Amino acid sequence: SKALANPSAQKEFYKQVQILFQDPISSLNPRLTLRESLSEPLQNLLGVYDTREQEARILPILARLHLESNLLDYYPAMLSGGQAARFCLARALLVRPKYVLLDEVTSGLDFALECEILGILQEMQEEMGLGILLITHSVELARRWCERIYIMQNGEIVEEFDTFVKPGKPITPKITELTGITNEMVANAPGEKEALEAFLKFAGDRILVGHNVHSFDMRFLRAAAKRSGISLENVTYIDTLTMAQAMYPGLHNYKQGT
Repeated sequence: SKALANPSAQKEFYKQVQILFQDPISSLNPRLTLRESLSEPLQNLLGVYDTREQEARILPILARLHLESNLLDYYPAMLSGGQAARFCLARALLVRPKYVLLDEVTSGLDFALECEILGILQEMQEEMGLGILLITHSVELARRWCERIYIMQNGEIVEEFDTFVKPGKPITPKITELTGITNEMVANAPGEKEALEAFLKFAGDRILVGHNVHSFDMRFLRAAAKRSGISLENVTYIDTLTMAQAMYPGLHNYKQGT
């Protein structure tokens, strides 16, 4: 667009908006090592040229994404699809943008890695106030991860709706179609704060166990707790997916059920 024709406008735009594409391997320059690829946005967008300062910013993000630092000297062709996807995510987050656009980024990933990457983005959203726009053909994926869904056809929005059931707000036919929840089922449901307090009372000093609970279930609970002004500090849980991956690191490279 004309608004981004100016190089300085482009620079300001990419400092605030980062885009992750469907094919992570082709999104990385094959002639550059991963260290060089991660250094580029720091140099070009933030003006960080000192290699020690670059490393101080890069290494914590790699650790957050379960990427070994020795991979920095690899070339993109030497990575697995999951590793490449996480490196692209690291490159986007390095500049601490305001918004991240995800263009079918999980289409080539297995379910566990999909949840891991989207879960990390959700955590960064809470920590940084990050805005996320997920572009996908999967209604199920959008239902699980998005608070609001827009359905487009021929470049125009033809339908939009919230994915969360809100007490006192009628449930739309689309929500019923996606979740099976009807207005009759929640006619006498408690409010969000009351329901959360009941859950915490049930949890008590128990240790809760769930599969992918850290990236998925706790995300909803943390958001609800924040809205209700309730602390979740005393909730103790074990995520069987995280535990299995810690015991068997190779699980990051396999599809669910393998």
